[in-house]
Amino acid sequence: CDDPAEGNPATVDGNDWYQNDVEFTVQTADEHAGLYRVQISINNTVLVDDDLHSGDTAVIENTYQVNTKDAQRNENGSYVLKVVVTDNAGNQSSYSKTIYKDTDAPRIT
Repeated sequence: CDDPAEGNPATVDGNDWYQNDVEFTVQTADEHAGLYRVQISINNTVLVDDDLHSGDTAVIENTYQVNTKDAQRNENGSYVLKVVVTDNAGNQSSYSKTIYKDTDAPRIT
């Protein structure tokens, strides 16, 4: 999974904070058995559920784009991207990344 455009690396808590929605590019591949299924969610909202096993030709690679605007932000400002990929041999890989969206203006006291 390619990291989205860089957030602000100088944050107080060390998390990846962004001002706007973030688009992720997810690249999946299996050069041996081929891809069987790809599932991508953000905050448990399923954005991709792609069954790739139904054709005569094995799918070796596929690219997906998902955006945080298509899911609801958690109360703490977080978005959790989860990717689960299964190949035609039944092997499974998963990936998870958490980012944060800050829409609050700074305070002046």
